[in-house]
Amino acid sequence: MPGGGGVIPTGPGFVTKDTAEQVIELSKQGIR
Repeated sequence: MPGGGGVIPTGPGFVTKDTAEQVIELSKQGIR
């Protein structure tokens, strides 16, 4: 996992293992 499973700064929010799935879905929709 990128970042060794830690928090990856991605702008105003952060991607964690708990939010990664949601971020991927939003990325597919062109939101993130």
